[in-house]
Amino acid sequence: MPAMAKQTISGTNPHGKPVEVGWVGLWRLRGRENVVNANMLRGRTVFGNPAIHASAPLKDGKYSLEVPYQDNAWYVVVEAPGQALHTGRPIKIAANEKKSLDIACTEGGSIRGRVKNAPAAGKVTSGSLPLPRRHSNGNSRKSDDTFSFSQLPPDTYGLKVGYDGYQDSEVPRWPYASDEVWEKKSDPWQRAKVVAVEAGHETSGVE
Repeated sequence: MPAMAKQTISGTNPHGKPVEVGWVGLWRLRGRENVVNANMLRGRTVFGNPAIHASAPLKDGKYSLEVPYQDNAWYVVVEAPGQALHTGRPIKIAANEKKSLDIACTEGGSIRGRVKNAPAAGKVTSGSLPLPRRHSNGNSRKSDDTFSFSQLPPDTYGLKVGYDGYQDSEVPRWPYASDEVWEKKSDPWQRAKVVAVEAGHETSGVE
């Protein structure tokens, strides 16, 4: 009987912002749903959260992860107290490969702004939509209609405003006009406010 393939990713945190204690996760992004089954947050279409296949502690700057199968789009994500997630780039790993990956975490950035023309009633929430390679949805809203997101990995984000119980017009309702609706993919970037985030900087004045 052939031996079962076993893949690993291991390394250290030698450069950038040092991480002595934290968690390292092995993520894989989900594909976009069709428009009928679109992922939703506060009534707005968003990217689905990633599937987390493995995790391990980061101790003294070292980690090791077991990878369940070979693929070309794994992500090694570092979580540590008081700092932004580190998500890096897609990683390709072959069967039985023992990959070495040293991680250089970077400082996070932030977004600050306000929701214009918000109605007096109802809960208004702004949801973050990172690039497809970095799925992580969040929401923030204060009583004066301002919002802020902090400790974001440097990347490009899309912001949307929604309500609890809101029904996004981009999601079709039954009865559907045709069966082709099941083939159409959702577009979480549609009507999003696109904002770039840089390490160590705040992007303010967003409306």
